[in-house]
Amino acid sequence: DDMVEDAANGACVILNGLVHKNGSKFLGEEVTQYTLKMVETIPKVRMKENILLGLHHCIKSLSKHRVQIVCDALLTFSIPFDEHVIQVIQNIAGEAALLRPILKHLTTILTSDQLFEEDTKSGGKKDKESVMCHKPLAAVNMLGDIMSLSSA
Repeated sequence: DDMVEDAANGACVILNGLVHKNGSKFLGEEVTQYTLKMVETIPKVRMKENILLGLHHCIKSLSKHRVQIVCDALLTFSIPFDEHVIQVIQNIAGEAALLRPILKHLTTILTSDQLFEEDTKSGGKKDKESVMCHKPLAAVNMLGDIMSLSSA
């Protein structure tokens, strides 16, 4: 078990080095995939402090290169966000250089994206109602999670 944990720690160090040096060269799709995989891994390693810290550090490093794409990946998670997603959001938003671009991106989503869509799940045409689209609703949730960080 210690050997596996040591290997995972080493992998985090190498991954963070690659992201730190080459993160700006990653394609958007790659950034999304890496972000999703790392965030999805967090609950599985929550008892392994070094691995957990390594993943958080790597996501933050990736955010320094491609903050909008990382944010968009985080916005795809179901809402309300699970605790580990909130921790990632607060970790990257806690970085002074990232906070303003994150807030600008979330504001752009709320002012530019389609906010509502017709609910197609209800049967009749008369009963159609508007529901908030996932991305802007997730952006509002993310803003709340960021603001709760500043009030803590």
